[in-house]
Amino acid sequence: MPPFATWTDVRTFLNETTDYEKMVRYRMKRGAFDLGRVERFFDALGAPHTAYESVHIAGTNGKGSTAWMIDALLRGQGISTGRYTSPHLERESERIVINGAEVNEDELLAVFNEMAPALTRFQRTGDALTYFEIMTGAALLAFSRAGVEMAVLEVGLGGRLDATNVVTPLVSVITSIDYDHMDKLGPTLTDIAYEKCGIIKEGVPLVTGSYAREALDYVLNRAKEMEIPARRLDGQFRVRGLQSTPDGISFTVSGDGYEHEKLRLPLAGQYQANNAAIALEVLHQLVKREFLRTVDYDAVARSLAELRIPGRCEMFGRVMLDCAHNAGAVKQGLRTFAARFKDRPKVLLFAVAADKDVESIVKILAEGSFEHVVLTEVRSPRKLDVDDLATMWQKFGARVEAVRDMDEAFERAMALTGPGDALLITGSFFLAGPLRARLA
Repeated sequence: MPPFATWTDVRTFLNETTDYEKMVRYRMKRGAFDLGRVERFFDALGAPHTAYESVHIAGTNGKGSTAWMIDALLRGQGISTGRYTSPHLERESERIVINGAEVNEDELLAVFNEMAPALTRFQRTGDALTYFEIMTGAALLAFSRAGVEMAVLEVGLGGRLDATNVVTPLVSVITSIDYDHMDKLGPTLTDIAYEKCGIIKEGVPLVTGSYAREALDYVLNRAKEMEIPARRLDGQFRVRGLQSTPDGISFTVSGDGYEHEKLRLPLAGQYQANNAAIALEVLHQLVKREFLRTVDYDAVARSLAELRIPGRCEMFGRVMLDCAHNAGAVKQGLRTFAARFKDRPKVLLFAVAADKDVESIVKILAEGSFEHVVLTEVRSPRKLDVDDLATMWQKFGARVEAVRDMDEAFERAMALTGPGDALLITGSFFLAGPLRARLA
């Protein structure tokens, strides 16, 4: 229990909390959860989230990349920022970033010791906080201690009941809605949209992407009911002139009263242009909200041209590492990989969590024309047994190798990837994170 002498003490404490990121199945039934405990906890910390403005981002896919982009764009405009995203790839400190730099362990230790009295009180009274709630509190407090002007907050899961949903942001964002976490959010796109729409606040403009009509109609109708302006990709703002380049993509984004021409983004994946367009619309909404006086167009171009996002179709020579973990994201990643290495023999290293729509993901990858497929397991309670995964692959007539140990599977996949071949590693943050350190 707090106080903490070292960061190892903090890790021990966090490991004893409920961590929904490691739980296979639970359901956010309407009315079964509320944010009361989180609000009381944050109040006990001095309501740090009221010390700065915020942008709040939900979505099935793209919300992490969009958070990175908004953060970079704001810093390019001279704004001091905090960025909170999840899950992490390699280190917990990745989740909490201040002015472009991860908080270090000494800073996090100081934050946790400031939280110690409140943590002790909540844990001892039976009002136990979850891992994500505590980490969210740490991020909000760290941002307050640093005196940031703007926090860019990514929803952990869903939106309505997420610990980040205590804020009243200047702009709300829903990047996309697709099938993922159906055991928690519900089986239909409308169910999922209901949870995502929980972040919409009265008087706060909404920026959203372009996605399945069933979900989009729900989002736009909800915004209309609340009488808030909704700005939609391919509606009020759009991407055009999208082209692949040797190091990423080039494109133009236009909206009401603005046009950013021939932007360059050193990220693989044409879908990243849509994320950038959403981020740019947010930037211009912040002018309308009078947070920014104007937008420096040259700074926008520089911010995007210098952006690197780990684990998102990330290239390491002839290896592409992607943390995609649902059917929509895997399809985008596979399309990017195929376009980048169109004439090369291809190898796949794949693992996935058991609570995903595994059959849909496998069906997509089985059409990827891989010369070799190596399957493995992630190191998580949510893992899907590699033998069960292999059985599922065999339904699609694919020949696979099942290697239970992740490190051994990586070595096998690398050995199968010849000098002229390309390797795709995908399926889970729990796979991409540990292996990224071996590639970087």
